[in-house]
Amino acid sequence: MMVLLLTTSIVAATTTTPAPPNFVIIFGDDWGYGDLGANWPGTEGLTPNIDAIAAEGVRFTDFHVASSVCTPSRAGLLTGRLGLRTGVVRNFGPESIGGLPLNETTLAEMLKTAPTPYRTGMVGKWHLGTYDGFTPVDRGFDSYVGVPYSIDMGCAAQPTITAWICANDTAMLCPACPFDPNPIPSHFPPDQSCGRLSGCADANLGLPIWVNKTIVQQPANLDTLSARYGDEIERFIETSAQSGDPFFLYFAASHVHVPQNTAPAFVNKSGRSSPFADALMEFDDTVGRLTTALKQHGVDDNTVIFVTGDNGPWGCKCSGKLTGSYGPFEGAWQRTTGGGGSSWKTTLWEGGHRVVGLARWIGHFPAASVSGALTSSLDYMPTMAELAGASLPGGGRVWDGISLATLLVDAGALARNDSAHATLYHPLSGAGGAGPLNAMR
Repeated sequence: MMVLLLTTSIVAATTTTPAPPNFVIIFGDDWGYGDLGANWPGTEGLTPNIDAIAAEGVRFTDFHVASSVCTPSRAGLLTGRLGLRTGVVRNFGPESIGGLPLNETTLAEMLKTAPTPYRTGMVGKWHLGTYDGFTPVDRGFDSYVGVPYSIDMGCAAQPTITAWICANDTAMLCPACPFDPNPIPSHFPPDQSCGRLSGCADANLGLPIWVNKTIVQQPANLDTLSARYGDEIERFIETSAQSGDPFFLYFAASHVHVPQNTAPAFVNKSGRSSPFADALMEFDDTVGRLTTALKQHGVDDNTVIFVTGDNGPWGCKCSGKLTGSYGPFEGAWQRTTGGGGSSWKTTLWEGGHRVVGLARWIGHFPAASVSGALTSSLDYMPTMAELAGASLPGGGRVWDGISLATLLVDAGALARNDSAHATLYHPLSGAGGAGPLNAMR
């Protein structure tokens, strides 16, 4: 009788308290709306693994990020709050001594306090502070492998980080990419053509690779960086699955930011004589390693995957290379009416902040769904809090994101394009200024 009661109790507990889902966020760098085969013609065959995520889940066509430049966008994703609330309104550089304010709570920190605490890991580009107190492992992540900022940035002499090996450790910054004023033909419209930038893959650029807080390589070998990311992604998923604990993996890729270095196996793999297309294929391959690892370790069905990017593509940078596509959001009316401007990153125009938006949870979110609901990366934090049973940080904070948990499981609402947001605000984000909200949708 005692054994029967224990068994009944266990069955009841497992029936009424399902395991919280794992979470994976895949975050491309300078990855435009049109750089996904499922979104826009011209990218077919370059992103099969990411297209498969779209086919197995929800593809949002009106999905936006918190800013159209790197740092404020990443801060918005990890806090659910716009830069005017967090104070993060411009990009940090290698010389920046601050970071995401310490009174802000990150997604990782929130999930550590869930009823069932999460294992947390980050792989890739951080760009939210490099000094002690501001690194990923200081902000809720159990482990970190990646680069502290964009891959075209150099080094800074920072005594609180170990193993700096800059050639001149008293220099605050390594040399920037030189500018060649002689324009070359490119894919850009005539009024957006630009001079040629060279030297963007200079081996002397002092980009460091971190493992937790230790620099393990500098200058970083960009040809092997994606492989390093894939190795750590597989390691984290394997150890997390073996632990039985729920986990959160934040993969902030360095692709397709310039310079678009790839492993030798990906050089002209696209057959398009395009470093950009090759880099996009390598990014997609790393995503394939991630989804394969989820399947191999039996956690695929209980893992929520979100896919987006930090902002749209560059207008021009580095040898006139193709740097990505904003899809249909070209802002042609600006030029035809004499208004000037562009639809690239750093701008208020849609191509800067309207990006890829995918969500997949097998058996929960309806497969092959396409929705025009107005949604944002600001929504990840409240959505994940609801799905994990976690509490959003208190203290009277105002949230700019809302939970999409109800919308994501409702095929009818998704098909009707029910808007999650009535309004979204977009900050002026060109790498300076105070981040005023200069556009509204």
